[in-house]
Amino acid sequence: MGDEIVAPLRQITPRTDLNMVQQLTYLIDSILPGPDENPPSDFVDLEKLYVFCLTWSLGGSLIDEDRDKFNKFLS
Repeated sequence: MGDEIVAPLRQITPRTDLNMVQQLTYLIDSILPGPDENPPSDFVDLEKLYVFCLTWSLGGSLIDEDRDKFNKFLS
């Protein structure tokens, strides 16, 4: 598993790899509490936050047919 070659997932609008990483970091930064607030200290809570941001930053621009593939990859 994971060693097969597949076609890249198709996006509604073309995006660079750097743009997708920037979007991921912007989303994480906007959701994390500010310096005055207590950040989540539980690993599970941080993981949920990361998966949510990953889903929207990388999967949000995919065409409908490729969203299922992306979902299976993350599962």
